[in-house]
Amino acid sequence: MIAVITFFHMTTLHHLLFWHEILGRLYYIPVIFSGFWFGRWGGIIAAILVCDIFLFHLIYQLRIPPSQDLNLYLELLLYIAVGIITGQLSSALTREKDRSEEAASKLAESYDRLEKNIAAMKKMERLSTIGEMAAGIAHEIRNPLQSIKGTAQILESDYTKDNRKYEMMKILIDEIERLNNLVNDVLLFAKPREPEKVETNIADLIGRAAAILQPDADNLRINLTLQLHQKLLPLLLDTEQIRQVFLNITQNAIQNAASNVKISASSDDNYLIVQIHNDGDALPLDESEKIFTPFYSTRPGGTGLGLPISLRIMEAHGGKITITSPPEGGTSFLLWFPLR
Repeated sequence: MIAVITFFHMTTLHHLLFWHEILGRLYYIPVIFSGFWFGRWGGIIAAILVCDIFLFHLIYQLRIPPSQDLNLYLELLLYIAVGIITGQLSSALTREKDRSEEAASKLAESYDRLEKNIAAMKKMERLSTIGEMAAGIAHEIRNPLQSIKGTAQILESDYTKDNRKYEMMKILIDEIERLNNLVNDVLLFAKPREPEKVETNIADLIGRAAAILQPDADNLRINLTLQLHQKLLPLLLDTEQIRQVFLNITQNAIQNAASNVKISASSDDNYLIVQIHNDGDALPLDESEKIFTPFYSTRPGGTGLGLPISLRIMEAHGGKITITSPPEGGTSFLLWFPLR
């Protein structure tokens, strides 16, 4: 655009001053557009270019000295002023637009989070209602189960081991015990109690849990090893709840191991980390995302509540559980206990 105006400016006869003034005013158009399109520096550069062309035209073509027509030379200052002001306005508008877009984006994100939180609250409310119902039903089931189990044990004693009815009573008692364990898990998950924390030696607690599971490991020919040192910092824990966590996760590791389960511990500035590693198949990513879902289980006869209960207990202690698949293979459960 500057080139076109300059062409007409240079080719217009010198004595047609009126048209030269009109063409001079037309230079404001590219200066303004440059300011709006390219910001402050675009307006300034366009204004300087126009000033150079206009100054060359005044001095070397029209041969008008400043003393003869000062207004024409003051026009040069106006070009620069218009370029700066237009560029500044454009930059301010661009910044305001960016801020508006950023605010709109943050508002949309906040709205999405709000919707998710509302959905989560509704889901939690439904789960809470279902949990209360399940706890009530489980509580009512547990009492008759104990009576049935006691009766079955009395009847079992009436038969010798070589009697087929003895085997049937044995199966009945085992199934009642399995149902009783499921009822206990449902009660523990639906109505968890607040942790009663006491200062605890974590190494001793892990050792006692491992001792309980050692017969299971021996039956499956799994080598269960502990790599702990007694200098681990004592933690404030509910010993019964955390023992249940170690039992649940270590038993899961034994059931999925090929030949070895290793329990070790380390710490950083914020957490004491207990790692329970098994050398079985690595846990698939999609399964690791589902494994803490209540009643989700890939093991026949599993209740699918052991890991969700463990996660809930850890969160009640301010900790967490994460799952990794180390390069050497297998699956590791990491229990993160916050340090005092």
